[in-house]
Amino acid sequence: MDNKELTKTRFIILALSILWFSPSCFSYSNSGIEKELCLFYGLPQGQQVRVHEYGSVQDLPPEHSSIPPYAAGAAIPETGDIFIFSSKLGTYPFGSLEQVYAHELSHVYLYRATGMRVPRWFDEGMAMQLSGDWGGRDDLYLALALPWIAHGKITIESIEKDFREGESSSRRSYAVSRAFVRDIFKYRGDMQEFILLVREKRSFEKAFQQYFDLPSGLMFERWAKKLPWWGPLYSMAASASFLWFLVVLLFLLASLVTLIRRRQWKKKWEEEEALEKEKLTIQ
Repeated sequence: MDNKELTKTRFIILALSILWFSPSCFSYSNSGIEKELCLFYGLPQGQQVRVHEYGSVQDLPPEHSSIPPYAAGAAIPETGDIFIFSSKLGTYPFGSLEQVYAHELSHVYLYRATGMRVPRWFDEGMAMQLSGDWGGRDDLYLALALPWIAHGKITIESIEKDFREGESSSRRSYAVSRAFVRDIFKYRGDMQEFILLVREKRSFEKAFQQYFDLPSGLMFERWAKKLPWWGPLYSMAASASFLWFLVVLLFLLASLVTLIRRRQWKKKWEEEEALEKEKLTIQ
């Protein structure tokens, strides 16, 4: 092999290595999810987005360093860029690739439907509603937050701030936002009407005030006072994930009891053998 062919071979190997190991834009799409969300948000079919797959947040370029390390996905609504982190797929709070895609696509489509960025609590609450991101641990986060909500420790302002804090605070904000959006909009048609009003008023707060005859902060306070304490607890206890948790917990407890008994029996046998040896030695 001459130098020219060797150089060409090395170039091909290098190019393949870059394509194999480097995160890049990939061609994932889901026409069913895209159609459903376009219909919901009143957008024309064929909306263009760019989906980028990375192994984890750590693989992102420096300009995206604000994305938290526990995220399974992220979106830049203004540009239509969606980021999906394959190492987080299938883990809480997201399940499949389809769920993550629907969640992030909702952020992009909501921005296009309203023509603006809306408060984070509404954006995340809508995305969780439409993608089905809800499980036993979300109910647990909401249940644990109930005393704080009831005593006014959690407000609209604190939710927005907590989204930028650590994972625990962020998860609580996701759970509370989803519950708040779910409760104040009883039907999908109500959410669609409100989104149209936001676009018309060109202001989220003005639209909220007109639609509910209350500012969002006061609406949250009234919602918080009416929260049934048993609701999230009952929902959590009845969920499949909680039942599986109980099954696993009972299995672990049974295994622990068996292990302790075996050690007790083993200790007893060793003591009996020691006594027998002692008797033989004396004789």
